[in-house]
Amino acid sequence: YGIWLNMDVPLFKDKEVRLGFQHSMNVDKVLKTVLRGDYERLNSNAEGYGNATDKTVKARPFDLALAEEHFKKAGWAQRGPDGIRVKDGQRLSARVTYGNPAHTERLVVLKEEAKKAGVELTLQLLDGAASFKTMLEKKHEIAYSGWGAQDKPEFWGNYHGVNAHKPQTNNFSNLDDPELNKLIDLWRQEFDQDKQDKYSRGIQKLIWDSASYIPTWKVPYWRIAYWRWLKWPTPAGTKTSDDPIAYPVYEGDLWDGLYWIDEAAKKETEEAMKAGKSFPPVNKVDKTYKS
Repeated sequence: YGIWLNMDVPLFKDKEVRLGFQHSMNVDKVLKTVLRGDYERLNSNAEGYGNATDKTVKARPFDLALAEEHFKKAGWAQRGPDGIRVKDGQRLSARVTYGNPAHTERLVVLKEEAKKAGVELTLQLLDGAASFKTMLEKKHEIAYSGWGAQDKPEFWGNYHGVNAHKPQTNNFSNLDDPELNKLIDLWRQEFDQDKQDKYSRGIQKLIWDSASYIPTWKVPYWRIAYWRWLKWPTPAGTKTSDDPIAYPVYEGDLWDGLYWIDEAAKKETEEAMKAGKSFPPVNKVDKTYKS
């Protein structure tokens, strides 16, 4: 998941304002409280792709001093009586559009913490379809959204200038940087893996430098509970599986997995249950594909 600042909105045309917003988002507090430490901080738009990922790119931290510095440079030094910054009679306020009510508690924490930096966030919860439509039509100020992982990073749809300043595209920040556009074009045309990875890392640096995208959280694992008679191969899942029981069959109409049932173990377990006996729980952690 991440936060996209719409740079076609006058407020976010100023990079200093975007940098101020970057340092006003207390993502770590959300991770520690609402998400109870189960999620991790996302650092970039392209994590987990081996050499194609620039591991030096890190999410900017919540830092009130840095937020103050950038907002002052942008002319937002004054605060109103409620602590929200004002400039020429305008409040430092932006609307966050999102489409999942389960995420409201997370965004409320970001909203309350942002007040410390003098930023007012208003939350606009729409149903999933309406939220995505608003973002596609570029009618949002801030888009809070997530994308499913793919085999390779997705740059063209989300960050190329050809998809900026017009509706029905996924460039939610309206990022339009000639240097970035050139690198994305080279990346798409390149067949040599090492060269493509180099372009990918360069693209990530430029996206980071634009300060238009705020990475929030990721769940780089899956967790399941199962009866002892279910057996798995080693490793239990594939590199790109959501979990070991989520594999599309018949164009996604049905689901199945890599497991099988050990009939002897099932019989043994059921007999033990009838007799009031139990087996000790077993916890397994597989880090085969951990990057």
